[in-house]
Amino acid sequence: MQAQHHVLKSGFVSKKKDMNPFSPNITSWVVEYADNTMMGIASRRYPNLKFVDISKSRKVNDKGLIMLARACKNLEKVVLNDCDNVTSAGIIGLAKSCRNLQVLSIVDCSSISSLGIGSLMAKCVNVTSIRLSGVLVTNMEVAALASSRPRKLEVVDLSNCWQVDDDGAFTLASACPSLKHVDFRGTRLTDTGVVHIASGCSDLRIFDASRCNQVSDVGIKALVHHCSNLTQLSLKHTNLSNEGLTHIGRKCATLHTLIIEGCSLVTDAGIKALVSGCLKLATLDLSETKVTNKGLEYIARKCSELTSLGLCKCSKVSDDGVKALALKCSKLHSVDLSSTSVTDFGVDALISKCVNLISLKLDKCENVSDKMKWINLATRKFRVGCA
Repeated sequence: MQAQHHVLKSGFVSKKKDMNPFSPNITSWVVEYADNTMMGIASRRYPNLKFVDISKSRKVNDKGLIMLARACKNLEKVVLNDCDNVTSAGIIGLAKSCRNLQVLSIVDCSSISSLGIGSLMAKCVNVTSIRLSGVLVTNMEVAALASSRPRKLEVVDLSNCWQVDDDGAFTLASACPSLKHVDFRGTRLTDTGVVHIASGCSDLRIFDASRCNQVSDVGIKALVHHCSNLTQLSLKHTNLSNEGLTHIGRKCATLHTLIIEGCSLVTDAGIKALVSGCLKLATLDLSETKVTNKGLEYIARKCSELTSLGLCKCSKVSDDGVKALALKCSKLHSVDLSSTSVTDFGVDALISKCVNLISLKLDKCENVSDKMKWINLATRKFRVGCA
């Protein structure tokens, strides 16, 4: 029987108009601002649930979660983001009842500790993804996460867990060799931790160390040397320089997303080295770097697949660079030129050549007229009152 999906927010909404919202065959339930009463109703009506998302349900506590878990033992994916009243006791109850759990997201749940995380990983051996962003996680919780050596774990999100450092990275990398997606944004990760991750998780595809200001070329060199299959790399506001970009260009032929906003040491020379090897780049954010028109010319020659480009606060970018992009990167659909030196001529070239363009940011572009800033990209016509 085909799975049926039921989304509940401010009423009953289903993907099929003729579907019975009370059908026991419903497998997905999404609700914001739920309470224990609603959890009880779902427990009775939907015993075959596999996916539950009760984000922002601050009136749901351990009792409500355990009630649902006991009735819906086939749960595979549970999202509890911003559920402040769910504690480790609730997670332990979930783990006891739902042994086939594969995905858990508890973003910004401040009452969950190492006890709950350790119990979950010990009992739910099929977990492949766990998101702990914004939770009061320390290296102790990371150790609990890794204690059962979860060989199937592929995704770990520790972003904004500011107490996690290189010791946590070492523990994680040592126990979880199958990791493919690791997010350390806003932690205390340094080059040492990046080296640990690189050495232990050679199959890594997605890595984020944004706002880790002790990560530099040293860590990135190790990362790309060991993890040659990287597809997405985010290094916003790190100490990456041209040297690190050179290593990325040499080793990451499969890379399609690179975010290096705020890497102020990056110049055109680094961009040239990067694009020489990363020909599949589709998303590139160079905001707040020292890239100039010359760098854009390098990009235009090599990155014909580019769809999204960020150049915010690249003050030396002007019409010549934008025109070069317009001629060669016709697949662009999103461009941020805020606080650059572009004029109406550059904007007009971009709009004329890039027919797929749906987002163009021109904030604080003093040389662009109000008329051009208010163009409707869907129709390529100026909005009423701006002619």
